[in-house]
Amino acid sequence: MPISWNNGPADSIQIVPKLQCACLSNICCCRTISDRTQSIFHQCSPGGNCNLTPEQQGLLQKAQSSLRAAKLLTSDGLHDFALSRAYYTMSYIVKAFLLCQGLAFSSHSDLISAFDEHFVRTGIAPPEFHNTLLHAQDQRIRGDYAIESGLTEVDASRQIVHAEEFLKLAERLMGSAS
Repeated sequence: MPISWNNGPADSIQIVPKLQCACLSNICCCRTISDRTQSIFHQCSPGGNCNLTPEQQGLLQKAQSSLRAAKLLTSDGLHDFALSRAYYTMSYIVKAFLLCQGLAFSSHSDLISAFDEHFVRTGIAPPEFHNTLLHAQDQRIRGDYAIESGLTEVDASRQIVHAEEFLKLAERLMGSAS
């Protein structure tokens, strides 16, 4: 039985041919041919064609690279820049999640709000991930724009741990990017 996603009761959803399918654990999000913004969640069949889109794979790979950069920057004492890369690690993952809904945002605040609405409030992602993302965005802004940000190695290390948690969540829900 399909599960609706912001489309009303499950029995009001009509199954139509799939255009793209992206796994979220054993539940797939498929955009339909007739309406690219309509998403339907359904159980993934073993050995089915539920794969990440190329864009989602690219975002997850970019997230992994961004996390690596955050660690290198921290080891070089560049904490402001490390915090920025840790935030972008989380941001790339959230973008990959939202693509499942056919959603894309250019504003960081819109991206974070949509993540809260579509993934946290629905129980797909734990609530602390939204708060972590908000805090990481604040620190990224401080690190990117303040002359003396006051951000420390402890701040950078903490955000790197959070970025790793986002990657683990993505791997659990969407699988590996590689």
